Amino acid sequence: MKEKIIIAVLAIWHLVGIIGFHSDFFYLFSILTPLNMMLSFWVLYVTSKKSEKLKAILLLTYFIGLAVEVIGINTGIPFGTYVYLEGLGPKIMDTPWVMGLNWVVVSWAAVQSASYFSTQSKLYKWAISIVIMLIIDLVMEPVAPDLRMWIFAGSGPGLMNYLGWALTSAVIQILLVREVDNHKNHTALAIILLQIIFFSSFQVWPLN
Repeated sequence: MKEKIIIAVLAIWHLVGIIGFHSDFFYLFSILTPLNMMLSFWVLYVTSKKSEKLKAILLLTYFIGLAVEVIGINTGIPFGTYVYLEGLGPKIMDTPWVMGLNWVVVSWAAVQSASYFSTQSKLYKWAISIVIMLIIDLVMEPVAPDLRMWIFAGSGPGLMNYLGWALTSAVIQILLVREVDNHKNHTALAIILLQIIFFSSFQVWPLN
């Protein structure tokens, strides 16, 4: 029952976000993006099974994700040349601190969602988790500039961005897939599906 309530709240939250971005309160909703990431992490944390080792891996995932983003924004490797906009809040070395949290949420939710497709092979779960994360990136990148998250130089994200995302995802999932069990967490799956719906909605209903 608690999980159903959490999923309902998440769904309403994302629906309000979609409508809010199309309203006169666009700027307010854009700067609330970090709050959405924190809410997603909190509900994922309270509904997931956690060992002390997994908690350490999640902390490591945060620092890996943040470090890759810092390197990326300052060198162009591994994602290409891009800059962060104001929608993601305070920055560390030109990188919003919540990007590390975003890697934690998407990675953890992805590996738990992979249990719906494979419970026998960790290799399959690893591969499925990477595919899920790539799908998130594919629907997110086209609308990220409009949502004031980040913007790439030139014509937008290229193949290098998606290869960099896949490689980073692969490294993180090597750590997670060994420790996350096969428990089917409906909240984790809801987070993945709602993110896909949220970002895809702005391609169906453009902001501009």
